[in-house]
Amino acid sequence: MIINKNSGFPMRSGLTNVGSNQPNWFGGITNTFTYKRITLSALIDFKLGRDYIINGGGNYNLWRHGLHKGTLPGRDVGYVIADGVYPDGTVNTTKAAVQPYYESIAGNRIDEPFIYKGGYWKLRQINLSYNFSGLLPSSFFIKDIKFSLVGSNILTIKKWTENMDPEELCSFTDNSDGRGWNSLPLTRTLGFNLNVKF
Repeated sequence: MIINKNSGFPMRSGLTNVGSNQPNWFGGITNTFTYKRITLSALIDFKLGRDYIINGGGNYNLWRHGLHKGTLPGRDVGYVIADGVYPDGTVNTTKAAVQPYYESIAGNRIDEPFIYKGGYWKLRQINLSYNFSGLLPSSFFIKDIKFSLVGSNILTIKKWTENMDPEELCSFTDNSDGRGWNSLPLTRTLGFNLNVKF
């Protein structure tokens, strides 16, 4: 990181390739277990290998206001000596006031603290069903009944984004793929299905 010798604040550099917002791997694993009339199925899905710059929203503003855990260094002594060098290559020794230092990172659009792996593993769906067909009389006009409890967006097993669901990432323009803002998290749903065959 290149540091301004007078202020101790990081300086902006040119554009740098930080990765791709397209996943290298994506897929899912489904298992189904059946015991007598009870069936349990579960779906785990994943996306891996994508990168995001969160240049707005929750984490960005938490950093700017000194509320993110990344802004703790220096608060015990009242100053920050950034880990970097001056433009001439010598090691930075300039003390910067704590809060203005962290504000300068967000204010100058320095994105290094906001680059995240956008991948995840999720327990996407669970389905528990009971089949009543063997309990119905053979002369009954209903031939088959199956009742199911279904849950979606159950659990995030693994993620690499801080303070947010990786699927909250979104972008509002056509020229900023990979740069995201927080949006509303996915809704966890619970419901039921009733299948009747005549």
